[in-house]
Amino acid sequence: MNILSDGKNIKLFLYRDQVKPRFYYKTPGQNVPEELYYDVYRDGGQMRVREGYKNQLAQCARSNQVLSKKLETRIKRAAYSEGYLKKIVDEINGGEDQNERKEAISVEKQSTGFFIGVGINRNMLTLDNGTGSNFSLNATKKSTYVPYFFAGYDIAIKPQTGRLFFRFDLAFSKATLKSTTEDNSMSYPLTVNYTFKQSNTSFGANLLYNFYSAPTVKIRAGAGLRANFSTYKKANYVFVTGYPGAPRVQESEPAMANFWLSIPIRLSCLLYKHYEIGAGYIPAVNLSEPSEPFHNNLSAFFLGVNYHF
Repeated sequence: MNILSDGKNIKLFLYRDQVKPRFYYKTPGQNVPEELYYDVYRDGGQMRVREGYKNQLAQCARSNQVLSKKLETRIKRAAYSEGYLKKIVDEINGGEDQNERKEAISVEKQSTGFFIGVGINRNMLTLDNGTGSNFSLNATKKSTYVPYFFAGYDIAIKPQTGRLFFRFDLAFSKATLKSTTEDNSMSYPLTVNYTFKQSNTSFGANLLYNFYSAPTVKIRAGAGLRANFSTYKKANYVFVTGYPGAPRVQESEPAMANFWLSIPIRLSCLLYKHYEIGAGYIPAVNLSEPSEPFHNNLSAFFLGVNYHF
């Protein structure tokens, strides 16, 4: 016997035998479930139907003081089938099925809570011409792989579905970034080597959507905004001018942005309610102050694994 609806006023059960599916109900005052009667029989040459289940359901609704005109009409029109009977029983229970409520609570727990994680960034630094620059640089990207650590909290917007939720997180990383580019527009070729060490703490607010949900797998995608707070060490440009026989070397310390914003785009998969694997991309952001002759554009791909408590 399978339970179809579990509520405060009435429970609905289903049992299948070789003759037909049979529905049973049980109220708080009953010790054992009672069958909802439905019988088709022949009377002489005619087929007749006994629909005792309608009176049983109406009496149960009446005793719980929920028998409205609308519900009474629905009971009179109800077929002896799972879909019709379950809707009526749910309405007698005040529209709340305890099984569905448990599922909703389970979904809410999966979409709300703390998590921690670790990942790796593929940072790509590009050095190109700034506003008002007298240089004509051939911008090239150079990649650096950097680990990062993060922790955060998910908040479901609609706990009943768990589809849409906010994610807030705090992350930290340290990196040594380098870039090399050239300017061949002058009489002598100019090579610019750029390097800096960056410690970055960031706070992110993201909006994510579960577009595929199964008991053990959820796939979600989204985007957000990150506020980054950075400190720098050993940041410098090295200019090498290719004079014949005696290259000229000059150094300059750039002015870097200590606060900057980025927009991460992500796709992730949650496995068995606890383990999430995610990847994404952060479009290029200029880390140089406006007064700088060059733009230090940083973009990144990222891959991370986090654990949900």
